[in-house]
Amino acid sequence: MTDPNPRATIGDNLPPPTVDDDLAARNAALVANANRWLTERPAITDDDLAGRCSDFLEQINAQIKAVDTARAAAKKPYDDGAKAVQLLYRPLLDVLDAAKNLLKTRLQAWLNKKAKALVEERAKAAAEAAARQKEADEAAAKAAAGTNVEAQVEAQRLAAEAEKAKAEAAYLDQARPQAKGDFGARAASLRTTFKGRIVDIDATFKHYREHRDVVDALYKAVNADIRRGARSIPGVEIYPEQSVA
Repeated sequence: MTDPNPRATIGDNLPPPTVDDDLAARNAALVANANRWLTERPAITDDDLAGRCSDFLEQINAQIKAVDTARAAAKKPYDDGAKAVQLLYRPLLDVLDAAKNLLKTRLQAWLNKKAKALVEERAKAAAEAAARQKEADEAAAKAAAGTNVEAQVEAQRLAAEAEKAKAEAAYLDQARPQAKGDFGARAASLRTTFKGRIVDIDATFKHYREHRDVVDALYKAVNADIRRGARSIPGVEIYPEQSVA
């Protein structure tokens, strides 16, 4: 029995694109003719041949335009579909991003508070370890005389306390402020990243002036100004270049 409401499958509404047969045939003919031109006419030797070459170039340019128009038309449904998908899911992502940013702001404030407290704990632990070590050193010096049993025992006790205090300080040095719930796979923590702020653009440019991206950006800016009519740019030689129009 035929299903009166068959399920749609991928490709039902948007089949794979294909090239128009006539367009492909025209393309092949022009390329074949171009190959003959290049083989049979290594150079243009008179005005008549130059004119025929110009006519042939017009045909190729017309075909390029036709192919590009067909390409744009074939691509449009996919672009429209991609845009529709973006519009469909964008509201969901927008509210999630907003919720995420608000929660991260609050969590970062709490972790910053914990980080500040941890700095204070580290300082206190370091001071405590130093004090305990000083007491242990003094007791060890007193016990070195070897005339008092109690002094020996006290020196050992203070040395053990000093080691314990140093271990606690070392633990705090490695500790990081974190927040972890019962169900999360990982704990949230503060992450340190480094960014640059340009304070001397001349010095920065001097450092990066040989960098490929910087050179490309300069050429892009220079040629954009030239296209807009600039004929004098500091440090730039502007020269004419002719090509077939």
